[in-house]
Amino acid sequence: MVTPTAFHVIYNWMLDLERCPQADCFLVELYSAAFYMKIDELVEYAFACFNESTVCGSLAFELFRKAQRFAIHTFQQLMLSRIELFFLPLVASKDFVELDINWVQDLLSVQSLGVNSEIEIFMSAVRWLSHDWRARKVHMERILGCVRFRLLPPLFLRFLQGEQQTRVMNSICQSPKVRERVSKAFVRYTSSELCDVSKDIVGLDRRPPVQRKWIFDSRCSYHRQPGGNQGQFFTYQQFLNYLESLHQSLPKHGS
Repeated sequence: MVTPTAFHVIYNWMLDLERCPQADCFLVELYSAAFYMKIDELVEYAFACFNESTVCGSLAFELFRKAQRFAIHTFQQLMLSRIELFFLPLVASKDFVELDINWVQDLLSVQSLGVNSEIEIFMSAVRWLSHDWRARKVHMERILGCVRFRLLPPLFLRFLQGEQQTRVMNSICQSPKVRERVSKAFVRYTSSELCDVSKDIVGLDRRPPVQRKWIFDSRCSYHRQPGGNQGQFFTYQQFLNYLESLHQSLPKHGS
């Protein structure tokens, strides 16, 4: 929990409390050491550094990975909430498919993920599950519970009700829980088109779904403006093709 480098930084800071600690080590190491040694001033200092607006995107994910070594779960959750526009490049990476089930669930639940459509959240869940379907299919309903089905376009909802060509997609779409969520999303969409008919539907959640952070990438063949377009539809293969193209132009930290 306390690396030699972090201890050295903290010791030098203690010799001159008027100076800020020199970041000769990663902030994650400093935070871990200060937390372990109960040095509240340094814990607050490190946390304030983490809270800078520039700590986002790929930098946030890098800090998330470093925090895994020290099992700082609160900090890891904070960094996942800062992924934002780096989400799709992350999904394209090997790091994403190797994430633990708990962290995938936390990530896909984040409101500020940068996507053009909720379909991309659904497809990201499919990508993680497909990487090791035999072992991960038990987590299917848990992972798909992160998808906001009421944000999925009606055309895509109709597609999910049909027969699928792959084993993974077919298993997902035949899941009773998924079928129930698709049906409820259809009812909610239809009722919103019929004025206040939803008042008479028992058990229908009439609260509007929380929107994601809608983005637009002109390099993507299926992205539309504005993001979250309810007329949108694209296939899993189109999604994979776009992820493949992201390998060639990964954004810099915070972009």
